Formats: sequence, structure tokens, C-alpha cells
Amino acid sequence: MGKIVTLDIVLGGGEGGRLFPLTGKRAKPAVPVGARYRVIDPVLSNIINSGGINVYLLVQYKPDSLIRHVDNSWNQGGIRVQIVKPDHKYDGTADAVYQNRGLIGEIKPDVVNVFGGDHIYLMDVSQMNQFHLDNGADLTIAAIPVTLEEGKKFGILEVNEKGQVIGFEEKPANPKPIPGNPGYCLASMGIYNFNPNQALGYLAADAKKIKPEGEPDEVLEIVRSNPQLYSLHDFGYNLIPAMRKDGKRIFVYNFANNRIVGAPAVPYWRDIGKLIDFYKVHRDMMGNNPAIRLDLPDWPVRTFRESRAEPQINTSAKVLESMLAEGVVIGKSVVEESSLSYYVKIGERAVITKSIFLGHATVGNRARLNRVIVDKNVHIPNGIEIGFYEDEDRARGFTIVPGGITVISRDYKFDRAA
Repeated sequence: MGKIVTLDIVLGGGEGGRLFPLTGKRAKPAVPVGARYRVIDPVLSNIINSGGINVYLLVQYKPDSLIRHVDNSWNQGGIRVQIVKPDHKYDGTADAVYQNRGLIGEIKPDVVNVFGGDHIYLMDVSQMNQFHLDNGADLTIAAIPVTLEEGKKFGILEVNEKGQVIGFEEKPANPKPIPGNPGYCLASMGIYNFNPNQALGYLAADAKKIKPEGEPDEVLEIVRSNPQLYSLHDFGYNLIPAMRKDGKRIFVYNFANNRIVGAPAVPYWRDIGKLIDFYKVHRDMMGNNPAIRLDLPDWPVRTFRESRAEPQINTSAKVLESMLAEGVVIGKSVVEESSLSYYVKIGERAVITKSIFLGHATVGNRARLNRVIVDKNVHIPNGIEIGFYEDEDRARGFTIVPGGITVISRDYKFDRAA
């Protein structure tokens, strides 16, 4: 078989309310992550490293910073990521692809790939594409085991011994466990391979259905009561159940079988839908044996480097198990298990532990931060303590995440008396 021709569609995401305040002024895929990167970078890098050349990023919510980042980091050096704005608001994941269905006829791909733009993982997509074609699948869904509690926020799959889907439920209250592994269920990763003709047919049929108005629970109940008439225009709630009902060949691709040179033996994937997930991703990137690395020489993650200046670290400073971007300056202070993005400046005798800075921030002398996420353009005063006393942090207007994490929003201004 010759080279597989793919159409790679990346969904830029909606409002990302669960990641607020980090999404207050930017789209979720544009949120800085891992000191040097943006959330969108691993997703696009996976596609390009896998040989994809027809790459389309569908944007909608607060897209300006995302568009700037992609133009600066991707649309140069022979690589092109097409940025597509909607003619009218995307009304669900299926509607977003439906509005851009003309690309299928234009490119004539062997496979239509659809990705979420807000997941952190490394993946050779070509391996999944080959699996899809080898099985003559109408739809292939990448999947990973998660705990039953985690499974409540994903589409949960049941498969037979051949890997074909025999059951599917979107965000179930009681996920069905994997046979022989009762504490886990099989979750969709939101990565899809479609047969182009099947995609066109089911997208067109779904587009004719009505999306009810009302409260989310009421709307969902209406859709479930009559799926022939109503739809949320969503892959998980509508297209997958419709294809399964019609007996289409739907397969699950086991993400655990995906291999990348130099990556940990257990492939890593995390949905950063919530602030706690965003925080945990950074924890997973640190230490002597991180669960995921974005600096693999054989699987480069492309990004826009805001600075080329090496970090400046005082010879008396202690920097332990931390990630530092270019342009960082650290005085005679302690930085431990933290991530500092571009142009973060730490003063003298400060102590920063298990914290995340998204860039362009300063920390005053003798300040102490513990388990804090600091967004851009925040200047922390001398001697202040953050992340130790929840009542004080809440009184300052910070967001408190269950689990003891404090979030300081972008452009936050401290009271001069602080």
C-alpha cells in the first residue's frame, strides 16, 4: 500500500469553563504548559511527526492568541496548519466537522482523522491509521483504561475479542468495567479515524436533526427520547451511537500499543478539562523518570520560543526537579518541583514549591508560594505567602481548587498593602 492520505481536523474547543480563570482571555489550546509549550503543540506535533500534511485547526472561542501562536510556530519552514474560522458558531463537535465537510471532497483522503485540541499526549497517528485500514473499519476510536470514577467524564466503550465496539455510553453515571479488570473501564480519547464516505453520510444525516433548547439535562433527555429527530450534534452523544445502531464496523485502537522511540513504555494521555488535571500534567512532567517528555529528539514537539536567552540562575540558588524556559531569572532563592515559563523573575530568598508560572511574572524578595498556578503578567510583592492559608487566598479573590491548589488569574493586581 502507498502512503496513506489523511485529512487531519483538530477541534479548537469551546469556552473551557472548567479551566477558568486560565481560559478567561484565551482558548484552552492556547494555555501555556510545560514551561515552553502551549496545549496545542503536542497535538499538532503528533500529526506532523506522523506524516500529516492536510492539517486544519478549527477555532472559535477567543482564538486570537491561539492563531498568533500557530502562525508564529507552525506556519513556516514548509509546515502549514490551516486555521479555519466558522461561518456561524459551531454547534457541537459533529457540526464543526460538518461545516468543513467540503475538505473531504477536495482532499479525497483515505482516512479522516479528528482530534481534540486540549489533550496532552504523544502518539504516532500513522500506526492507528494503519490499524483502521487493516480492519476495514468505518470508524476507529482510540481508547485507554481509566478508573471507574474517571470514566464518568468520558465516553465508555465495550469491545469483543476482535476489538469491535459492542457497547458505548457517553459520560455514564455507572461506567461498565473492563471484563477481568473490575476497577477500570475503557475510555474514548476523543481521537477518531473515519471512513470518508461514512463520515459524510452520518454528518449530513445528523445536521438535519434539531438541537433542542433548554437546560443541559433537559436537552439531553429530549435527545435520548427521540434520536431520530433530535441531536446535540456531538460525536459521543450522537454519531457513534447512530453508527453502532446501524451495525457499522467500529473498532477500538488500543493506545497502549502505540510506540514512539524514547518515550516511556506506558503511553501517556491526559485530558486537561479541569484545573486539577492541568496541575497534574505538570507534576507528571517532572522528576527523574517523568511520565511524559516533550523534548524527545526523535519526536520533536514544535513551539514558538519567546526567548533564546538561557536561564540566569544565581550560583547560590537551589533549583530542584523543575522546568525552566528561556528568559527565566532566579536570584538567591529556592525553586523546587516547579515550572517557570518565559520571562519569570524570582527575587532574593524566595521559596517556590510545586508551583506553575505561565510566564511574564515576577516574585518579590522573601515571598513564599506553595502549590500555586500563576498566570501571565502577575507581580507578586515582597514577603507575601500564597498557598498556605486558604482563607487569605480566597479573600484576595484567588481561585481555590479542591486538593489545595491556588490559582492567580492573568493581570491580577495586588493591593499595595499586601
